[in-house]
Amino acid sequence: MARSIGRNAASNLIAGVLPAVASLVTMPFIVHGLGSDAYGLMALITSITGYFALVDLNVTAGSVKHIAHHHALGEQDAVSRVFSFGAVVYIGIGLVGAVPLWCLAEWLPRAAFKVPAAMQDLAAGTLRVAAFGFFFGQLQSYLQSVPQALLRYDVSGRLESTFGLLVPLVNVCQIALGQGLREVVLARVLLSVVNCALLLVAARQLLPGLRWRRPDRNTVAEISSFSAYAFLNRVAAVSYAQADRLIIGAMLGLTPLAYYTVAATLGNRILSLMFRVSAVMFPAASALGAKGDSETLRRLYLRMCRYVSFANACALLLVMAFARPVLARWMGADFAANGTLVLQLVALAQFLDSLTNIPSLVNDGLGHPRVSGAFAISRALLGLVAVYLCILAWGLTGAAASHVISSAVMTSAFLAYVHGRTVPCEMRRVWAEAYRPALPLLAVGGLFAALLLPVASRSVGMLIALVVALSALLAAGGIRWILMPTDRATLHSYLQRLTGRGA
Repeated sequence: MARSIGRNAASNLIAGVLPAVASLVTMPFIVHGLGSDAYGLMALITSITGYFALVDLNVTAGSVKHIAHHHALGEQDAVSRVFSFGAVVYIGIGLVGAVPLWCLAEWLPRAAFKVPAAMQDLAAGTLRVAAFGFFFGQLQSYLQSVPQALLRYDVSGRLESTFGLLVPLVNVCQIALGQGLREVVLARVLLSVVNCALLLVAARQLLPGLRWRRPDRNTVAEISSFSAYAFLNRVAAVSYAQADRLIIGAMLGLTPLAYYTVAATLGNRILSLMFRVSAVMFPAASALGAKGDSETLRRLYLRMCRYVSFANACALLLVMAFARPVLARWMGADFAANGTLVLQLVALAQFLDSLTNIPSLVNDGLGHPRVSGAFAISRALLGLVAVYLCILAWGLTGAAASHVISSAVMTSAFLAYVHGRTVPCEMRRVWAEAYRPALPLLAVGGLFAALLLPVASRSVGMLIALVVALSALLAAGGIRWILMPTDRATLHSYLQRLTGRGA
């Protein structure tokens, strides 16, 4: 199981790294090609569309759990019933979100947000295109979860990385040819349609016995019951991802929104990569729970917490140390001046939130979504109030600070509650085996960064050299003091085979 989890985690991570790199590399060209106002408008439209995702009842979570559960027990008819129910639900969700988006396309830019008069027709037309994107985006999200439920992240990862690379590259080509915002969004919708078709083919190949089966009452009840609580997690995730941008768009305008979005996107891209490693714990916990193998789950849980928390802490350290010179070289002086503190605070909030990822996934995989759901809705409500009040008090920086405040409060409460209750491991053991071993190494890395930071802005070459040096220091220390002995031996054996020394 450990090797399977490792392969799936690596596949899911790679699927996120390649699109993230492509997005970050092409972002300066897209932002400057469209202009700050147009890019801010695209961020606003993305947030509006994202907020309509609240109609998503998160049946995906219930489907993943029950597909993993029934597939582990060899119950193929049950798998087909679960898949059929989920597909119908997401077609319905797509329509429920897309139709209001289309109907409100004229009103939203004029009445709800600070969109300049000259851009309101463009905003309305682009929102209508985005309505179609919402429909296919919902279907794509569901279809992508099918191979993941089967622990075949290599399949979903190949498609995700392919289209994740295509989207920014196609957008760059469009801008180079003189096309504008509406065409950029249309290209993204068309690529989503193609992705849906390929995901459906992949699902049929992975499940040759997959057939349309009318969901019985028991299937509907099981998935609906699980998803009703998992929906609260969805509310929190959507609120976290979109509320700050919508409030900034309404209160401060498009240019500040562009500054915020660029900085927040960089922080989110970097700190969210490890969630892709963590995500495999949900189907794994469901499968191990179905078999009653709690000891294997406990060992796997501690190992994943140890590695993921260390990796995220290293990423946070790099962002904190090099935020200003990276933004200055990447996007320019204006973005560095307006976005450095935003980037640092968003990264800190993401790190705090990341500590709840694996506990929440295991909690849900073992059938306790009401616990994570209750905390999620509390997190959402606290976050919304904090965002509004902090923007009033501190403007753009306040939006990022609000996430740190709400993340610190809710992460502490969640970790204290679930360990020893719904997660089969006590918090003191998680602290001793997963968190504490990394502290001395992180302290050394922080001292290294503090001593060398003054020279980071001298040149691009010096900045790259310092980032690489600190990353290498942390990686070497991680291999020596964080990696478990058995995993270190496996890595050593793999490197020997790779270099031919083990032959």
